[in-house]
Formats: sequence, structure tokens, C-alpha cells
Amino acid sequence: MLIVRALYGTATAGRDFRNHLRECMKHLNYEFCSADHDVWIRKAKRDDGTDYYEYLLLYTDDCLCVSEHAEEALREIDKYFSLKENSIVPPKIYLGGKVSKVDLPSGIWAYTFSSSQYVKEAVKNVEQYLDKKNMRLNRKASAPLSPGYRPELDQSRELDPKDAAYYQSLIGILRWSVELGELTSLLMFQ
Repeated sequence: MLIVRALYGTATAGRDFRNHLRECMKHLNYEFCSADHDVWIRKAKRDDGTDYYEYLLLYTDDCLCVSEHAEEALREIDKYFSLKENSIVPPKIYLGGKVSKVDLPSGIWAYTFSSSQYVKEAVKNVEQYLDKKNMRLNRKASAPLSPGYRPELDQSRELDPKDAAYYQSLIGILRWSVELGELTSLLMFQ
């Protein structure tokens, strides 16, 4: 096959990838979860003969498999999407969140998910950025904004394009921190 042009960055690249992914997953007998199209499920049998569902969480280039035979399921995926050989291991990180295996009081083991590592790294990066500008985070802030702050009266200078892009990236990091925290809470209470 000769590649004339890569599809990255085209207006339809995301849709085209999602359609390709959907066809591959259907071929492997997975169905997407109607609540979240990045979660794929299929019926499976445990070694003891009981029925259960395998889950594949696919988000861009991150893949997490929840299955009694996770390695086999990932090897099937590898036929359609090349996975790095050393990436087919028990999970440690997924989408920036830390994944850990724990033994429950009931004697069963389970995986936990924590967003704390992502948040620590985000704060560290902000501190490094501010350090370059001879600025520091306020360590004793009782609220996100000072009491009496009136944004309509703010006369701060407008950000240059570089600082505006950095500020927008911070908003993305904050949104992802909240999303990971919601996922952590959801998994804890199910």
C-alpha cells in the first residue's frame, strides 16, 4: 500500500477513525455502550463456565481491557491496531489516572482508579511555568477568587497569544482533572 497523504488533521479524520474502529469492534463481536461510545462490551465465559461481559475502554490511543482473559482480548485488537508489545501488561496508568490492584476484605481482588497523580503533575507543571515568570501559587487561598473581586472592573492586561494558549491548556487540564475525579467517584461507588 502506498500512502499518498496522511488523514490526520482533516475535517473528517475523527469520524473516519471512529467508523473504522466501530467496524473492527463489531467484527470482534463487541458492542459499544450506549452511555459511552468509548466503552465496548461483549459476552464471554469464565474458566468456570459462568457468563460475564468483557469490557474494552478505547480512547484515541489508550486501551484498557477488563476481562478474565485480558491478554487474549488485547491480542485480538492487535490484529487491527498495532499495540506496542510492552504495553500488553496489567494496567498502571489509564488516561492519566493511576490504576492499582487491591485485595478487598471479601477476598476478591479489584482495580482502583485515582486521579491524584494527574493532578499532582498538573500542579507541578503550573508551578514550573509560574517560576519562570517569578510568580508563585497562593498556598493559603480560601477561595478561587479574592473576596470582593469584581471581574467587570478588572483591568488586567490582555494575554499575548502564547499566554492565551497556555491559559486555554490550563482550562483543558482542569476539565480533565474533573472528568478523572468523576470517573474515580463513579468506580468507587459501583
